[in-house]
Order: sequence, then structure tokens, then C-alpha cells
Amino acid sequence: PTPPVPASSSSLSAGAMAAALDEGRVAPLAVRELPDDVDTGMCNQGGRLTAALPAGAKLVRYVRHGQSTGNLARAEAMAADKLAGGGMRHELAYQSSGDYIDCPLSPAGREQAA
Repeated sequence: PTPPVPASSSSLSAGAMAAALDEGRVAPLAVRELPDDVDTGMCNQGGRLTAALPAGAKLVRYVRHGQSTGNLARAEAMAADKLAGGGMRHELAYQSSGDYIDCPLSPAGREQAA
């Protein structure tokens, strides 16, 4: 017999998926929670989480985005370029800066992500 395929890799309709799960032709997805020691507000934990998965499993990331301080800085740079009569001097300076990598959420972003 053919080994069951994970439900996530199938293109069956909902009814056909339910029947396939009942018949054992499709393996159910394993639902896992984040380990207690992983800060859910931190980026860059994927490698650590992936290493803990069983062979053949996939890590699915759900992200709730909120405005960051980097988003604000980019908007300010674009506004400064507009006030200067055009060009991209300020935006290019923003883009080349490392100041906004993994930057925190703005106050509005914290409200948006809540």
C-alpha cells in the first residue's frame, strides 16, 4: 500500500479530505504549540523550531504584522525626499542603514498586533 500523504500536501475537497482521513489515506497534521521557552514576540526562532520537528514535517509560521519603527522611518524618509523636491536621497539612506533590521513595533503597531 501507498503511505499516506500529509493533509497539507493534498488538493482534495473538504469532503474528500474527511473521507481520506477516515480511511487512513491521508495523514492528519500534527498540531504543535511553541515551546514555553520560545518568546512568541521574537523573530528568528525558525531554525531552532525546525530542528525539533520530526523528519518530513514542515514548520508553518503565522505572522500578525503591525507597524514597526522602521515603517515610520521609511515614511519619514519618503516625506523628506518629497519636501526636497524629489529624488530618493533620504529613502536610500534609510535602505542602506542597518538601524531598522528586526526593529520594534511602534505604539500603533503594538495596538495593531494585539
